[in-house]
Amino acid sequence: MSSAVTTFGVFKGLLKDSVNKNSSLDAATKSSMLVRVEDLPRDERVVLNFDNVASLSGQVTVDDLAKSIEVAIGVTGNNRVEWDLMTFAVPVSIAGTLTADGFLPGNIGASANPPVAAADISMEYRLSSTDAWKTFDRNTVLEEVSSIQFAATIADQVASAALPGLVLIAQQV
Repeated sequence: MSSAVTTFGVFKGLLKDSVNKNSSLDAATKSSMLVRVEDLPRDERVVLNFDNVASLSGQVTVDDLAKSIEVAIGVTGNNRVEWDLMTFAVPVSIAGTLTADGFLPGNIGASANPPVAAADISMEYRLSSTDAWKTFDRNTVLEEVSSIQFAATIADQVASAALPGLVLIAQQV
């Protein structure tokens, strides 16, 4: 649960008060600044794609030229991608409840292969590099996250495919 001093709403309120109370700003400048404060983004897109991969296993490779993560045909039962640990300057809430599968499939770069189906992707997370992996799905809500690492297990594919970039929504608390 977020405290009153860390909420995004309190931050915006203090910023608005500061602009309104600044006697050195003319009315037009104040108005312009208040519009910008009101439009500060609370949401941050977390994109898991080819350029932040930490490790791969099974039939999974990164194609830097095509800017894609490729999954070859083969029965291994251990196709997996782990992405880099991310650290946020401001605590965020990450909720799988904001999307149908816990994530939004993005693009596949310049891959010639079709995307891996969302049903073939299982997500996991951990809050530090020493934590145990936990399931991240449509029912997961993580509050006040300062760091997080994601991984995806991909079902064996019957044809070569490309893992789409996976997008999650993080919100400042």
